[in-house]
Amino acid sequence: MENVIITFADGTSINAELNGTSYITDNKPDFPDDLSIVTITGPKTNMTIENARIITCASVDGRFWFAILSTSQKEIEDMKIRADLDFLAAMVDVEL
Repeated sequence: MENVIITFADGTSINAELNGTSYITDNKPDFPDDLSIVTITGPKTNMTIENARIITCASVDGRFWFAILSTSQKEIEDMKIRADLDFLAAMVDVEL
């Protein structure tokens, strides 16, 4: 397994092991709220993920496993439309 450093937009970083597409730490890290840009670097890895989201994976060894995925532009647009609809519904007191 490759050791990587995951750096978030606010400058905080996490040391983790890369196993396939999952990252492994001894304990659950405190992930920052701002996941707009996540950079992952290691001896064989150098990638930047925009609009990331953290997916918790199953753990069979007592360690914390997670994945970092990007949010597609379509998903972002859908979230914005849903937020707008929820706001409008709240303004006119309508339940969706």
